[in-house]
Amino acid sequence: MPTQQVRVNSDNQSGQDIPNNSQNRQNGEQTLVIRNYDASKTYTVHVQVHNAAGKCVCERTLQATPSRAVTVEMCCEAATYTITAQIETGSVDMAECRVGSGVDQTALIETGNGSVRVADGLI
Repeated sequence: MPTQQVRVNSDNQSGQDIPNNSQNRQNGEQTLVIRNYDASKTYTVHVQVHNAAGKCVCERTLQATPSRAVTVEMCCEAATYTITAQIETGSVDMAECRVGSGVDQTALIETGNGSVRVADGLI
């Protein structure tokens, strides 16, 4: 599984990718945004991305620091994926998301108050 490149927003304190392997980095245009609305708690978010055939094409574990957002460039083709997110409290959510290069084709994962939510698009 390819290692994902993480681009953090604004002040470089938005989050941290926790690599689960040492394969070569690859860049992609498709993005996933993880927002943490909790002002005092960092969440560890485990993300799985499945294609239409049900095959896991991406699996990452990331940390979202308080009141920040992490932008992850995924190495997947533009398509509709089932994205599952789970945090350490046991909260899990799943949604079908159109992932591509447009803002409306960005998967969004939101955390806060001990829960997680997956949504299709930023707008």
